[in-house]
Amino acid sequence: MSLINCPECNHEVSDQAATCPNCGYILKTEKTTNVTSVASLPAKKKKKLGCLFYCSIIILILMTITIVGAVLGNDTPSSNNNTNYGNQNAALSTNAPTSFAAKNINGLSNKQGEKIDKILSQCGLKDASSITAESSLDSRYKGKKGYILVIGNIKNVFVFLDKKQNVYKITYKNHTLYGKGKVKSTLNDYCMTAEEQDTVRISCEEKIKEILTSPSTVEFADRNEWAFSKNKHTLLVQGYVDSQNGFGAMIRSNFQFEIDRKTNKIKSLIFDGKELIS
Repeated sequence: MSLINCPECNHEVSDQAATCPNCGYILKTEKTTNVTSVASLPAKKKKKLGCLFYCSIIILILMTITIVGAVLGNDTPSSNNNTNYGNQNAALSTNAPTSFAAKNINGLSNKQGEKIDKILSQCGLKDASSITAESSLDSRYKGKKGYILVIGNIKNVFVFLDKKQNVYKITYKNHTLYGKGKVKSTLNDYCMTAEEQDTVRISCEEKIKEILTSPSTVEFADRNEWAFSKNKHTLLVQGYVDSQNGFGAMIRSNFQFEIDRKTNKIKSLIFDGKELIS
């Protein structure tokens, strides 16, 4: 126990006394009240500030979740749309005609077109540039549809399809390239390439010069005026040449070569209506 001074009369009293014995001043009530009032106020402020802080944090978290959700929500449909567009493009790409025949003939599926392409290739027609319907050919074979196929400068290859869009027949001039489900021959069997024509033409010109009186005066027909044809065994070449005769006059002479394809030997040379190969 210790002594304290009374706040009212400054008389020394015990610190355990409830009131001052000298003046009657209430000691413990004032002390308790003062302690309570001082200690309680900061505690209340701390609780109030803590509540606001945590509420703010919770609000920020909720706002962040909302924003992130909105962004992700917008991205998801876009991704789905891109997927759908990709699927649509893939479907269009799958359905688009890819074979030569399907691109040029209406109503053909890719599978049917590929089957026709294979036959065209086997007949030496894989480099064709177009194939178009020609109604004037429809009457050649009952129930068959006729088409004109163009390859290079050749425009008289005819293709006939049946009602099921299968190849019935392919012809070039009076030659059958395909018929009765089989390849009979190829275009190369009857038609010379530009390179082949030039090679044969030069050889024929040299041979003609050997039989002329004045070979230095010769003027051969233009390249497009020569005629070339062939079958499985023979090349046929026709042209003309202008040259001076023994009297110095320029005259024109027609000629025709028949050449063996296997040996490249001249089987026949008709010059001005006369056969020169015995």
